[in-house]
Amino acid sequence: MDTTPHYSLEGCWFCRAAVTASSAPLCVACLTQLPWLGTSQCHCCAVPLPVAAVCRECSERPPPFIRSYIPLSYRPPVGRLIEPLKRQCHSPAATLLARLMAATLSANHREPSGLLLVGLPLHPRRALRRGFSQAALLAELVGTQLGIAAPTTARLERHRYQPPQRGQSRHQRLANLRDSFTAIGVAGRHIGLVDDVVTTTATARAAGAALLAAGAVSVELVAAARTPKGPSNH
Repeated sequence: MDTTPHYSLEGCWFCRAAVTASSAPLCVACLTQLPWLGTSQCHCCAVPLPVAAVCRECSERPPPFIRSYIPLSYRPPVGRLIEPLKRQCHSPAATLLARLMAATLSANHREPSGLLLVGLPLHPRRALRRGFSQAALLAELVGTQLGIAAPTTARLERHRYQPPQRGQSRHQRLANLRDSFTAIGVAGRHIGLVDDVVTTTATARAAGAALLAAGAVSVELVAAARTPKGPSNH
């Protein structure tokens, strides 16, 4: 089976059927069949659970964010939307994912317009190499969908460089990310911290702590997909 995304907007990336403006770059059928996260998840970090509750990790070690808004489970074929987003600033997947994120916020948040959407930043070295930040791009697009003004003076910065953390345990990630972020211009604001995929919550915890330390009233996590790992491992 061909697993290479098809970048032409003339056909669905997955099956090459016709697409619509609201579903592109997928057809309506493939969009409907994506692995949606559903309501059986942790109220706080959105990790999938047998029934909706607070997972053990969030209960024992409450994160600095109070809730997560995430439409998709990071299972095949969601990676075929996420990976191009990491490589191409103008990937058509960005608009679709932002639309799904905005819909999830609208359906579940009391006042999404009151959020200040802040993308989870890359370290400047990695941002320079990649040329853009996919989280900042998603934050901008979600804000456009919801009519939320882009932050002007607010800034979240990542000043400690870590090599890619893929394969590391949650505890290793937490240790690596300690004191990695600083924030300014967020005092008195309710923050929507935006990322593409939430895997262990280690990065979101570190960034959320920095936002609260800078005076943010609250932090909520907004992402496209959540890795479906057990609550003891996330």
